[in-house]
Amino acid sequence: MSRLSRRRFLVNASTVAGAATLDGRLGFSQPVALENNDLKLWYSQPAARWVDALPVGNGRLGAMIHGGGAKLVLDPKTAQGDDPLEMDPAKETIVLNEDTLWSGLPVDGNYPNAKDALPDIRKAVLEQQDYHLADKLCSKLQGLFAEAFQVVGSLHVDCDHPGTIAGYRRELDLASAIASVRYQAGDVTFQRTLFASTPDQAIVLRVTASKPGALSTTIWMDGALVRSVEAVGSNRLLLTGKAARHITGAGHPASDTPILHSDKPGEGMYYAAIIHATTEGGQLAADGNKLVVKGATSLTILVSAATGYNGFQQIPDTPQSDVNDRAKKYLDVAAKLSYTALRQRHLADYKRLFDRVSLTLGKPSTKPTDERLANFATSPDPALLALYFQYGRYLLISSSRPGGQPANLQGIWNYQVQ
Repeated sequence: MSRLSRRRFLVNASTVAGAATLDGRLGFSQPVALENNDLKLWYSQPAARWVDALPVGNGRLGAMIHGGGAKLVLDPKTAQGDDPLEMDPAKETIVLNEDTLWSGLPVDGNYPNAKDALPDIRKAVLEQQDYHLADKLCSKLQGLFAEAFQVVGSLHVDCDHPGTIAGYRRELDLASAIASVRYQAGDVTFQRTLFASTPDQAIVLRVTASKPGALSTTIWMDGALVRSVEAVGSNRLLLTGKAARHITGAGHPASDTPILHSDKPGEGMYYAAIIHATTEGGQLAADGNKLVVKGATSLTILVSAATGYNGFQQIPDTPQSDVNDRAKKYLDVAAKLSYTALRQRHLADYKRLFDRVSLTLGKPSTKPTDERLANFATSPDPALLALYFQYGRYLLISSSRPGGQPANLQGIWNYQVQ
């Protein structure tokens, strides 16, 4: 798939937008009736890399939906995630984040004797003209790296059904903040629907089969910082982990030891994620550290998470057991509601923000979003500009809400430890 950088897209977008004001043929002057794809990002294949997955978030919790799972399972503690993977559409991989999960603890990262190195640096540059030496000496001016936003882990849902998969579609509907995957396997249509609810502080995944009893799946979790995953009863999994004590940025003087772990409470916060599964029909049972569904018609999974964050000036030394209880408290509240109620409450909350603004530019396209983006420089697509604008609004609504943390440079989504 050909790719277009954000910088190049913005340049092209400005060019097309400017041209549109001069050329009435692009149709800006006439209102256009909205069609289904006007506010949807959609693709005809799973995301082979994290950067191509679709984001959902409720301001506190974030999730990236790949619309498939890797055919070859990798160790999350060593996998980089940058190379494209061969994906199985019958599986689902959802990478999870929580807005307070950062490495480190409050410290003074300044180097108090930094000024003492300045004369030697000046001498290396001005007298010796040894810039490599000067660069090395500059490390004495630098304090600690400012820590890193962390990843909770991944939720995997591996469906098992016979037949060739056809009619695949993966999409994110900006109008509803709901992501979905749909395809056919044999004579059965399968659909996965996911959203992040702010009112109920949970990520909600629903998997359905058009034929009763046709849904069988295995549910499991993993992650680079995960310390344990265990079943709680017959329908829950509890994931626990601990953030690094310190993470050094790439190119930093101490990058020979980029990730420093510690077992001491407060030197890196504890965190937990809990999932709660229910089915319509069939059987649901724990099998070791996994949940197994057999012969169901639908499956609903609720996900919540919590950390030991105590405030930016406080040591994050909340015990693991208390963190687990925080995550469980969120989940217990959401689990009292039906899927229909969770969805309705999510829509009412989200649409009061998103529906404040509408923008229609030109005629909507029926092509997948990646094709529109790849052809943007040569095929003017004003409707893509409107989609891009609304996508930015969607990301900010999804990555930061009142009472939570401000959006970071990646919003609320991240798959890396360093």
